[in-house]
Amino acid sequence: MPSERCIMRLHELIRHDWIGLDVGCGPHIGKMAEYGIDPAPVPERYRTDKFKQASVYEIPYPDNYFDYVCSAHLIEHLERPLEAVIEMARVAKRMVFANIPRYTLDPKKLTGCVSLDYYYLAEHPEKIQELGLELYLDKNRVMPVGATEFWGYEANHCQWFPNPKDGYDLFKQTGCFRNIIAEVTPHNCGESDIIGYL
Repeated sequence: MPSERCIMRLHELIRHDWIGLDVGCGPHIGKMAEYGIDPAPVPERYRTDKFKQASVYEIPYPDNYFDYVCSAHLIEHLERPLEAVIEMARVAKRMVFANIPRYTLDPKKLTGCVSLDYYYLAEHPEKIQELGLELYLDKNRVMPVGATEFWGYEANHCQWFPNPKDGYDLFKQTGCFRNIIAEVTPHNCGESDIIGYL
């Protein structure tokens, strides 16, 4: 789910008449863009004719269809993030925006990490012992270590982007963008915004 800060920053970058696609929107379609795709089925109450169930690796729109394509807290969960960013750039005319969380972790303990709902665990500490997870706490963010699979995310399908340069380098590797900006958000927000102009 995109943070309010993320949504505000995106809307500072786009023009009011631009049409956008939110990749990995879940039930939050309309917060970041008018159109959305997600690989998971969206509950009936959230569905609109501007949502499609689809993969980021095969976006079901033609080249240059949208003015901008955006994602929030998606890139780090992808097994093939480079391929995904190239596909996002394919359907965008002007800009690709990716909001990526940053984590402060001991790199020796990254093996077996999985991503999950930090705030759920923070509010339900009994689950921590129940799951037998070793935890790192960083400004209310909870990162489990030692689990191989949890809530649908597999450990070996997580990529980590601990600083904005990692996201910048990912965008640069695509060869798609004429200009790339990596913005650092305040530490207590713990996000990076990567903006690629086409």
